[in-house]
Amino acid sequence: MRRVVMFTVLLALTLGLAGCGASGVSSGEETAALPETVVGTVEQAPAVTAGDAAKGKTIFASNGCGGCHAYGPAGTSGNVGPALDELDAASKAAGQEVAAYAAESIKSPGSVVAKGYSDGIMPSFAQLTNAQVGDLVAFLTKPGS
Repeated sequence: MRRVVMFTVLLALTLGLAGCGASGVSSGEETAALPETVVGTVEQAPAVTAGDAAKGKTIFASNGCGGCHAYGPAGTSGNVGPALDELDAASKAAGQEVAAYAAESIKSPGSVVAKGYSDGIMPSFAQLTNAQVGDLVAFLTKPGS
């Protein structure tokens, strides 16, 4: 019985110190444990691979991209998002190479928002593999390939 009481007291003290600002953090303040140094390498997401435009056309159609984007090679006229026929100009305005701009726009829609459009409109396409994104980018940048 004595051991149970001692264990309970130690556990309460440990939890109390861990959660009650014993580290000098005032209550209500959020902190994150971040390493000061990193030993080794940090794993990076695989790069988007060069793709196949024909496969990209199928991905464009099957994911409903034309419902929001006008794009001549796909024969679509959506007007919720920017016209993809102007992708080259949009990438230049953002200071990025067109393929990188397109890939980032697909994989992380909120990180690149075309001028005149609102953040949060384009859905996430996180379910696409890097190879599929590469195919889609090939279709958007070199549709006749």
